[in-house]
Amino acid sequence: MYDPKLEELIDAAVEDGVLTDTERMVLDKKAVAMGCDLDEFHVILEGRLQKKQKEMANNAPKKSNSKYGDIRKCPSCGAPVDPLATSCSECGYAFTNVDAVKSAQQLFNELQDLSKRKSIELSQHAERQAQKISDLTAKQNEGGAMSRLMSSKSAQASERTHLIEVMNKEAELIEKKYSDELVSIIKCFPVPNSKEDLIELLSMAASNAYDNDGVVGKEEEAWLQKTDQIYQKILIVCASDKEAINRASSLISSLIKRLPSPYKKFTKIPPEQLKMINESLSVEKKERSEAHKKEALEICKKWYSLASVAALLLGILLCCIEATQAFGTVVLLVALFGIYKVFKKIKAVFSDNGIYN
Repeated sequence: MYDPKLEELIDAAVEDGVLTDTERMVLDKKAVAMGCDLDEFHVILEGRLQKKQKEMANNAPKKSNSKYGDIRKCPSCGAPVDPLATSCSECGYAFTNVDAVKSAQQLFNELQDLSKRKSIELSQHAERQAQKISDLTAKQNEGGAMSRLMSSKSAQASERTHLIEVMNKEAELIEKKYSDELVSIIKCFPVPNSKEDLIELLSMAASNAYDNDGVVGKEEEAWLQKTDQIYQKILIVCASDKEAINRASSLISSLIKRLPSPYKKFTKIPPEQLKMINESLSVEKKERSEAHKKEALEICKKWYSLASVAALLLGILLCCIEATQAFGTVVLLVALFGIYKVFKKIKAVFSDNGIYN
């Protein structure tokens, strides 16, 4: 009905069934720019929004009337099964097509909506910046050659640079606004009560808590706090379920291995699980140490080869030299000192890696 670009913006805005003020403003500006009648456009937009909301309502899962909640049963034998189980303990039937966990999916949707709004606002800002630069260029070119001669090129370039700096600062403020909102969403998101929701949400939080770049930013700190909050809730809710606690602790262990040292004690771990995690870290440290020793041995082999070549060259030099005995003695002492330094380096490499005592 409208231009494809406008249609694409409308579809993106109503996708989640909610139309924010920012989205309305962007759509209105686009519609005006394309010559659309605003009243007619608003009627059509509201119709699209209501249609999308009805679709979402029809597709939403029906709430259970049971005061005990939904009981998961094996589709093969009908036996009750644990929510975290991947197969039936009675008949061994493997479960497939398990529904997405609601809490993690809800948080993901909120973050996706935030990312979409951020993209729209940054795109709008980029369009404004391009328009302002275009207007400035046109203004500087007004009046023909005489006007351009009176205005120096350096002044024009300075004006353009200033405009770009101002627009870049606006873009940084937009980035900061959405970064602060993302942190707020993470911190304020409610922690669920069911085991499957908790485990899935913990997995999501732990995977986002650190990106292995050596720096923990404010967004990652928010994820770390949420990871701690979820894990402590799991320890309470799943107090009698050792398997669930061990599974959650395994996720925590994986995160701790990746985190920089100041953040490794970001959560309190029960003694039994802490022992398991420490053993895992100890094994990894041992493997890392063995790898370092191998690397050290390879380095020492190269130094030994260098020393052997040096000794050989020294022998050749002493055999071939035709000079006074004093000069030959000086050359020998210098060569021996060089070989001594090589072997001292080899000893240092061994000592650093626990090979030489």
